[in-house]
Amino acid sequence: MAWASGFGKGGSFPAALERAAGEAREKLGERPDFLLFFSTRPLPGRDTPCPRTAPLQAGARVHQVLKPRTGWTGAPAVSVLAGSFPFPCLQVHRFRKSVFPSPDQPPRTWRRTLGIQGPPPSALLLLAGPASSHLAPLLPGLESAFPRTILAGAVLGPPGPPHEGKVLFLDHPLPAGEVLGFALDPPLSMEVRVVPAFEPLGPPRKVTALSGEELSSLDGRPAWEVLREETRRKDIPPDQPLLAQVSSLPPGPGEELPCGTARTVLRVGRRVRVLTPGGLRVGQWIRFCRPSPERTRMRISALPDPDGKGPGATILFACPQPGNPPSPDPAQEILARLEETPLLGARSWAQIAAPPGCGPLLLGQTLVFCRIGEAELPSAGDSLPETGPRK
Repeated sequence: MAWASGFGKGGSFPAALERAAGEAREKLGERPDFLLFFSTRPLPGRDTPCPRTAPLQAGARVHQVLKPRTGWTGAPAVSVLAGSFPFPCLQVHRFRKSVFPSPDQPPRTWRRTLGIQGPPPSALLLLAGPASSHLAPLLPGLESAFPRTILAGAVLGPPGPPHEGKVLFLDHPLPAGEVLGFALDPPLSMEVRVVPAFEPLGPPRKVTALSGEELSSLDGRPAWEVLREETRRKDIPPDQPLLAQVSSLPPGPGEELPCGTARTVLRVGRRVRVLTPGGLRVGQWIRFCRPSPERTRMRISALPDPDGKGPGATILFACPQPGNPPSPDPAQEILARLEETPLLGARSWAQIAAPPGCGPLLLGQTLVFCRIGEAELPSAGDSLPETGPRK
């Protein structure tokens, strides 16, 4: 089992893909069995020939890729991760909202409908486009069907308004709204690390009133007053992007919000709105935050070494870098930490992972590291380890 990465810049998508795949193939010493690409170039249409670089080839259009020894780039380029396996251990599935069972259906119905039969995969890597609003029922459905399977991934797409198509690719561009699921079978495994890219401005507060989609009060105080107080205390200018960490669970030790997701805050005068799917609810908890590249760099440098043994690869899903011009980015910390590892990275509009003690969530302003490696198979008579998250 072997992994290699490659990078091709400039020219058309087919030409850049050929260069990136050729670099990975040269490192492997053989044609790969699997190739995953991220491209800043538009994807070809169904009638446009696309080079077949591996028996199983898939990818996505993104707005930035991670360039080796350099950092993030939005210039025309294709970045690839290629794998060579001694036997089949990776499958790709297309998940369509039109065939999802209702949320109250039993796990076996979800497994049958999703088309994943037999032993559950050790991990599922999910890629979605901006139009994939059905991730909300899909994530709990996957967790119900495969409680011991590790789930991670991202919502990808080019810059600008959400595109309706040509974001995901599997032999040809897929219709908008579909999700690609890469099922890893033993001995392949996936270890996921989640790094929040923000820091809190103040303590968690309870939502006590809403006015339509606007946040009216927190802990019984006007929301705009709380936000003004916290931004002034941190000397934050009015035009700096702000976030709110949202959770349905009360704060835990150290005022941490368990299973919290970062969402964008809009503030105009005394009007405060938190952009979250489905809207806020009275009784939820939020904590105002701001993006923090410096704290992100510190968190990356403090990450423990991966547990996986033998050859492996890392896929990184990073949040957009706020600010105009963008604030300093922790890309160099990432490259230094993973310089010896085949690496594929993309900016993502949202990230998918299961923080400790939580089910899979659609996160925001977060970095998700997925280390794919080879796990030791249990010997006869051993029970399978619990690899998935527990609630």
